[in-house]
Amino acid sequence: MYKLSFELETELFLRIEKVLLSAGASSITQTDGDCDVFDEPAVRETSSWSRCRMVALFNTEAESNFARSQLREILASVSPKQDKLTDS
Repeated sequence: MYKLSFELETELFLRIEKVLLSAGASSITQTDGDCDVFDEPAVRETSSWSRCRMVALFNTEAESNFARSQLREILASVSPKQDKLTDS
């Protein structure tokens, strides 16, 4: 199993999610990328995060490498980190 992780503008999430799924991602998660406060009761205005962190899991190195190349082609500013999680 291989993991790709990177940050990008939140508005691009749905577009990039489709690219990762097409490349064979078995799981994709999104978390905030630029939020210091979570659920602060005194804050009355809700704003969305401008950046998010994506993590995608792939069963094979080939799928992960393909997804990385697709991401670099679409978003030159994104530099996905690739990690090997298991030996299977």
